[in-house]
Amino acid sequence: MRGAEEMRAMPYQRFWLKLLGLGEYHICYPKVNPRTVFDAEKGRTNNSFIGSLIEHGVELVSILHSRGIGEPEVLHELIELLHPSLPHQKIDIICDELIAARGRGNAKELVVCLGLGLRG
Repeated sequence: MRGAEEMRAMPYQRFWLKLLGLGEYHICYPKVNPRTVFDAEKGRTNNSFIGSLIEHGVELVSILHSRGIGEPEVLHELIELLHPSLPHQKIDIICDELIAARGRGNAKELVVCLGLGLRG
């Protein structure tokens, strides 16, 4: 059973889930101890980490993290789950564009135009 802390809502979480075709899904945010995160390139533990997985059968997205996260990181992980072949740098650009579009009120049009949704 996941704790209430892990099931907290992030700003705009429902907004992005719905626009990306994941409206019935929930997100949990399990905290990862940075001491357990090994970086092979650096050859050491105690690293920052954000990663995610999606469980379609139970309509759950888990965003694991070792540091504070906000809307850009949550949106990045959702897009990465739906489109794993997109490079991280491209996802970062898309996230910036989508968050700006949300502020202008045309995020839905951009999601459709970019074909980002689960069913889109």
